[in-house]
Amino acid sequence: MISPATTVDCGPITVEFFNDDTGKTAIDPALYLDDQTAGGGASHFFSVLYSEDVSKKGSYPFKYNVYHSDYPANESE
Repeated sequence: MISPATTVDCGPITVEFFNDDTGKTAIDPALYLDDQTAGGGASHFFSVLYSEDVSKKGSYPFKYNVYHSDYPANESE
């Protein structure tokens, strides 16, 4: 979605994950790991976690938003 093959440095990349609902509510941290500790656009890890909690069974549609941190108006959802 964002190509690093450019001579222009637009700064770090921000990735935000959220539920596909009208409020863009936060994803369940018991089901998903959104690890952005690398920071600076180096790498981001999004994982589905294991759970034996049967109440968590179901479909969880989500979306994500990606943009250069220095230019938050230029985003792609």
